[in-house]
Amino acid sequence: MLVVVDQATKWWAESALAGGEVIDVIGDWIQFRLIYNSGAAFSIGAEHTWVFAIASAVVVVVDFIDYFDLFIGNVADIALVGGIAWAALLHLRGIELDGSRAGDGGEAADTADTAGS
Repeated sequence: MLVVVDQATKWWAESALAGGEVIDVIGDWIQFRLIYNSGAAFSIGAEHTWVFAIASAVVVVVDFIDYFDLFIGNVADIALVGGIAWAALLHLRGIELDGSRAGDGGEAADTADTAGS
């Protein structure tokens, strides 16, 4: 589902923002603006574009969500950052990705503690 939403929003961005249009979403803080990324995720590796030459023949990295003029991303970037933040939050709360609590032998995190009953 994420791939479909990501590709659909990239298609929309290419059609709606192709002429250099900028759409203010939340003032100057968040804007839609079309950028063809010359690097990998978050423009990392832009100086090594030759590495991505083969991939660019298959995949065009379209970014269009401008965050505070700090970086420009897309729906896939949002999912990636959100997933990492969720995993970090679970880790900080002592919950494994499978729902078990760290060090409890694999019991689900939502299992009620019956030791005192």
